[in-house]
Amino acid sequence: MVKRYSCFWNEGLELLKDKRDRLRRKAEITGRISDVSNWRKHAAILKGSIFSAKRSCFDGFISKINFQRDSLKINKFLARLKNQTPQSAKRPFRINQKIISSNAKVAGYFLKYFTETNRKGAYARIMSRVLKRQLGHCRDRSEDLPENVKSIFCSSFSMHELNMVLNGLNDRKSPGMDNIHHEFLKHLDQTAKSNLLIFFNIIWTTGSVPSLWRKAIIIPVHKKNKNPEEISNYRPISLTNLMNKTMERMVYNRLNWYLEYHSLLVEEQAGFRKFKSTAHHVALFSQAIKDALDSKQVLTTIAVDLKSVYDTVWKENLLFKLNNMGISGHLLN
Repeated sequence: MVKRYSCFWNEGLELLKDKRDRLRRKAEITGRISDVSNWRKHAAILKGSIFSAKRSCFDGFISKINFQRDSLKINKFLARLKNQTPQSAKRPFRINQKIISSNAKVAGYFLKYFTETNRKGAYARIMSRVLKRQLGHCRDRSEDLPENVKSIFCSSFSMHELNMVLNGLNDRKSPGMDNIHHEFLKHLDQTAKSNLLIFFNIIWTTGSVPSLWRKAIIIPVHKKNKNPEEISNYRPISLTNLMNKTMERMVYNRLNWYLEYHSLLVEEQAGFRKFKSTAHHVALFSQAIKDALDSKQVLTTIAVDLKSVYDTVWKENLLFKLNNMGISGHLLN
């Protein structure tokens, strides 16, 4: 059993370390020159073996790295080789005119703030119950749909869909509470992938989601150009489980195909759409300004910033709208 973890550490080094420590204790007890010499000899052997293991680990890492996009990964790897643990700067917060620096208290205030931000109002709570009842009485219209659309809503996921999602996983993303890294799934053999696909299809057909998938690690991320001492200037980033994200992406691909194929999204929406970007809006706005200046007219613009819009999505109403757009079957469930 390897007690100490480093990317280069192995059982051979662990055995050499144990032997060196035993010889050191023996030399300290006896004080004989031969025992001291033997201890120093094995200490040198361990040092050389560690250097060789680091070199081998480094060569293996370098052969697989992409230098154009993995700079952060390289820095973390080199820090582990040097046994360096980066320490983030501890920042105090100003809450109710008081300076709070205790990690436990800061976490408690973040929990309270994020909970209040995501809490629905009285009207939304009442309407959510109404919408849930209406969704429960909605007829499954998947049987009336064309075969190509019906397969999107009800058919099991294929190995091609799973491989497409696995190949698109970003290795630089952090794991969730399951502590499964993206590389683990990307390097599964065919048997393991088949079992994973069976697992996803069981969830797809039954609609029963593992309880662990409903949990996430919440990390507050500071909003740029905002006062870092104010808790309201942080947005919550959820580190969800990788298995959850993988199946979520498979469902998203089907939903996105249906919405785009039937032109159910307004043409003006550019964000979160393939082959489109919010830069398109910037280009249109710039052109509108130029046209107004050329024609000596006045251009009036209204900018609306919705606070915490992604944190306060009305999920029940969203599902109700999806049902009205013709989405049903397993995809809606």
